[in-house]
Amino acid sequence: MGNRIFHKDSTTNDEEVVRLGSGAFGEIRLVTIPDEGRVASKALKGKTNNPWMESEATVQMAASHECIVKVFGLHKPRGMAEIAMEYMSGGNLHRLLLNKRKTLTFIQRHNMCYDVARGLEHLHNLPDGGCIIHNDIKPDNILLTQDLRCKIADFGCSKWYDEDGEFVDGCPKDLFCIAYAAPEKLHHHLFPFVDADNNVQQYHALIIEAVPASDLGLKDAYLPHESSDIYSFALLIYMLLYRRRPWSGSVGNFLAQVLRGERPETPKIYAKNSELKSAKTLLRLMLKCWKENIYKRPTSAEICLELQGLPSRL
Repeated sequence: MGNRIFHKDSTTNDEEVVRLGSGAFGEIRLVTIPDEGRVASKALKGKTNNPWMESEATVQMAASHECIVKVFGLHKPRGMAEIAMEYMSGGNLHRLLLNKRKTLTFIQRHNMCYDVARGLEHLHNLPDGGCIIHNDIKPDNILLTQDLRCKIADFGCSKWYDEDGEFVDGCPKDLFCIAYAAPEKLHHHLFPFVDADNNVQQYHALIIEAVPASDLGLKDAYLPHESSDIYSFALLIYMLLYRRRPWSGSVGNFLAQVLRGERPETPKIYAKNSELKSAKTLLRLMLKCWKENIYKRPTSAEICLELQGLPSRL
């Protein structure tokens, strides 16, 4: 596929800009651009253009699907490239799940899970035979419509491969969120994380305690794999089920747990009889998806098959 990015110059009145959110690397604003109207605009922090922006937009446009946030292209409202994408008025899944005043049935949670699974199935099995590994599946990167339809967003860490496994485009580095990273990624990237006390020694000690790489299904050098998205998806299911973060405490503590083959605790789930099937299916699926060995986790296509026969959207 060729480069389908289009560039548009646009100007915005700062008084009309609504800031939707911000993160470690940038911010999302609601702006108006010619021809497209009101869109969400992603800008990286800093005062220089970043070539990764075009790669991110290219990959996300190639991933076009109803369960993936639509990208319109790049525009330059302030002289620097920003990604223009559809505005998702429901916010992100992380914020919704931690808002205990918002009630969610297990059937609604099942449907959200199914939306994300369908998006992943499309990414991992592109129509042209290629594959996109998202590399950053987490509730923060799942955006919602007003009626709680979920779409996958933020392709800043993603990698696009053709049907022969050759790299096409995407992030040139292997970036990911530590809290949702699969064990095989952490094994490969045992770079010295530094906590608030600048304590590095505990991370060196973890190498001795870690599960052997062979138990993870790693034979030789680590290569990005769709199964890493599936592990992250399991932790997303965890948040859907329990409405709390999968890990607590310091980075060192949960990193040690993951590398020792441990998983977040799974308290008993209480559900109405009419929702019991959905709750049990999500729990069973979560346990499958966070298996240690990458080849024992289900594929995104298998996950969709398991979810599609459950209750319809309410």
